[in-house]
Amino acid sequence: MKRLTLIISGKIQKAGYREKVIDIGKSLGLSGYSENLPGGRVRIIAEGDEEKLELFKDHINIKNTLIKVSNIKSTFGTATGEFSGFSKLVKGGETDERLDTAATLLKELIDVARSGFSSIKEDTSSMVLKQDRMLEKQDKMLEKQDLHIEITRNGFNDVKNEIKDVKNEIQFAKG
Repeated sequence: MKRLTLIISGKIQKAGYREKVIDIGKSLGLSGYSENLPGGRVRIIAEGDEEKLELFKDHINIKNTLIKVSNIKSTFGTATGEFSGFSKLVKGGETDERLDTAATLLKELIDVARSGFSSIKEDTSSMVLKQDRMLEKQDKMLEKQDLHIEITRNGFNDVKNEIKDVKNEIQFAKG
């Protein structure tokens, strides 16, 4: 068993980095903790098999939308066995500050969602009006179609009657 001490720099505080580190540590069966340091850095102490610690070190080099690790300083030592799991050390003020930040972000998200749904409502109203106009035009087309069908029927009836008259004349002439 070995002990790995890491000092991480980058955009990592107030971004959920320590929670990710804990998840990775637990999934690898390691024990230890992570804590925020002054200057926006994070210290991580992890204990376990050297192979898993190396894998852990690779996986905590996270770069995504919220988290951007820029530097990792590491040192290996002898494990003490003092940790029973993997956890986060929280110092005074961290929780209150994070809840305030979360509340602010949630309010912004709600505002965006509301304004987005308002524009959807406006778009829907516009679409309903266009659909109503389209249905009116469709009704007019159907009326014209019915008129053409009636004209065609009458025309065929006239032709049928003329054919009958011609047949009658031919029969009368043969007669």
